[in-house]
Amino acid sequence: MPSRYIPPSTRNIRRIDSAKSHGYQVHVERDGKVITKHFADSRYRSPAEARKAAMAYRDQVLAEAPPPANRRGYRTVAHSNTGEVGISLTYMTRRSGSRAPYITVSASPYPGKMLGRKFSIERYGYEGAVAEAKAWRAEVLQQREQQQRAPQPTRRARPTRRTQVVESQAD
Repeated sequence: MPSRYIPPSTRNIRRIDSAKSHGYQVHVERDGKVITKHFADSRYRSPAEARKAAMAYRDQVLAEAPPPANRRGYRTVAHSNTGEVGISLTYMTRRSGSRAPYITVSASPYPGKMLGRKFSIERYGYEGAVAEAKAWRAEVLQQREQQQRAPQPTRRARPTRRTQVVESQAD
């Protein structure tokens, strides 16, 4: 039996392949409300038909829903124990078994890539470590915004190889 191609997830659409369910799930969140609907492969003729139905529903929901509040592409509301976005208080266990407090920070220089750093509270103090983490995160996000604003270079097509036919000369 030939394997069939199942397209991957796309924006606001997730592919669900579990023991009990196969299909696509539309998931849109706006103003704290979650809109979700599942499109099972078994209800449609094929996975491709289920995906088409999910895409049509997603387009309808996005047309009716208000635009997202955050257009930057990264979190702007803190969900951490420090009250700062992307900055958390963590503890690292040393080889000796003692625990040392650190401020850990993460930032995304471009979609799909995450960077992280640790700042020692023993070295910088709590406020100093948080300040260093804020500065590092601000630098990474500033570089991201500069890259998004910069014009993207156009790719040139590779030159094609042309074979030369060389005729040998007989004596």
